[in-house]
Amino acid sequence: FHPKVHGTRVCIESNGTVARSNDSFNNSVCFSSVPIKVEEMINLKIIDHDIHNKYESLRFGFTSKDPNSMTVEELPPHSYPTLAFQPGFWVKPLPDSLAHQGGVVTYSVGESGDVTFAVDGEDKGLFFSGVHVSKPLWAVVDIHGSAVAVQFVG
Repeated sequence: FHPKVHGTRVCIESNGTVARSNDSFNNSVCFSSVPIKVEEMINLKIIDHDIHNKYESLRFGFTSKDPNSMTVEELPPHSYPTLAFQPGFWVKPLPDSLAHQGGVVTYSVGESGDVTFAVDGEDKGLFFSGVHVSKPLWAVVDIHGSAVAVQFVG
């Protein structure tokens, strides 16, 4: 995860592989520290999950805006819908029923701009489309709702 540009409620741990939120409803947007290649699989393991919180879950996607060009102060409290409707951002919530402790969410963007995803190795198909792949892309992760901490794995 990007070590400096992330929501004010996020703590980056474990040499940048873990992002943890102390408020899973606000200011928990974070980014990959390096660009993501087209067709590259992003694997996010939910390492801390609030079973009592049934309202929404992890939100994820891509941005063509380099996190190094952003400031913490300009980040909105939520990625969806706030960032999702800004040019250069493509973000969507994971369905609540698919989020669970230890679950691994895998997603990637293809040459066509389609984002596909899987949960625990089970293909879930098209997540959304329309990502512009002509520019470098970074992963966007919003530790929201029942998700408390996620880790890049694999």
